[in-house]
Amino acid sequence: MLQRKRIATRNTDMTALILTAVAVAAAANISLVAFVADRLTPTTSTSTVTAGELVLVNDNAPEALKLAA
Repeated sequence: MLQRKRIATRNTDMTALILTAVAVAAAANISLVAFVADRLTPTTSTSTVTAGELVLVNDNAPEALKLAA
């Protein structure tokens, strides 16, 4: 009986196509998340905490930093 030869190029082309589609989808997802996060982040907010305020409430901070803040 004759055996069919496996067409390797067709499988490789399909694998490359699938990997390319996955990479494009991942890039689109990352850019969409960055865009939405940029739009949802408030430009001016009173709830923003400064580094000096964090030093004041940090018990492990040295006393010199607490006094400087």
